[in-house]
Amino acid sequence: MFVFTDGHEIAEAAGSTYLVDSMWSYLKEKGVLYINVESLGVSGATRAVSYVSPMIRRFATEIEKKYGISAEHHSEIRIADSSFTGIGVPYYWFTHFMSRRYVRLNNGASHGWWYRSEADTIEHVDFSLLKYETQYLLNFYSEIETRGYIDYRISEYLRDGLKVVRNFNGLEDELVKDKMRTLIKKMRETLYLTLETEKETMMRNRSIYREMLGEVSSVFMTISGKYDQDPYGAIWKDEVLPGLIAALNEYRSEKNLGLTHLMREINRVSDVLDFVSTCTLATKQSLN
Repeated sequence: MFVFTDGHEIAEAAGSTYLVDSMWSYLKEKGVLYINVESLGVSGATRAVSYVSPMIRRFATEIEKKYGISAEHHSEIRIADSSFTGIGVPYYWFTHFMSRRYVRLNNGASHGWWYRSEADTIEHVDFSLLKYETQYLLNFYSEIETRGYIDYRISEYLRDGLKVVRNFNGLEDELVKDKMRTLIKKMRETLYLTLETEKETMMRNRSIYREMLGEVSSVFMTISGKYDQDPYGAIWKDEVLPGLIAALNEYRSEKNLGLTHLMREINRVSDVLDFVSTCTLATKQSLN
């Protein structure tokens, strides 16, 4: 499908939200990939950037390398027109940003000071860059058609998540410390278990694997979950486990108020790890 959505810059992400909500079952069962075609051909943009779901990062990097692209990688975030995030449909957006120096001097204007203002007129389009980016996205799509598959990996979420939780510090409450130690141990064990049987789970029971993708991406890539939007300002860091990170920041700034929130977020992550482990163990046992 080729879709044009409006209202995606407001908190409710009106256009893409309506599309996802109205086609929920279809997208959950048959959605393969969401390619965001946006902000192409920006004059002066020199920095190749990809926003890509961890589940297809290796796959996307392989294709980028084939076409001579060395992109700065970021994870997807559930804002704007990313309403697909959290239901198990991977996300890919390739474009070019302004240089880091330009962005720093222009207060974060990653696509130019004029971007989406009344000054954003045709002289700010680099047609050579527009052609290059468009052709690459067509090539990316063609690669998927030619190969006939996309290499999904739940293990990439777990690998990224393990890096995040290992770096947690500033925890004072003994109960939280204990819960975090348990979470780290569980995430490590779930990662190893998933690496053992991921391909077999995907091949033998695709419906279960797709459900796993939805549950994992909902927790690992969103704050609000798959049934709501993460409003602008709630999340800017494109890291996995944004809800857990936000709860930790709240706990650090106000321990008493943030304690319950942080424990609930730890439980939220723990529950999805239990789900993945249960599904993966079932595959492992069937292989034996």
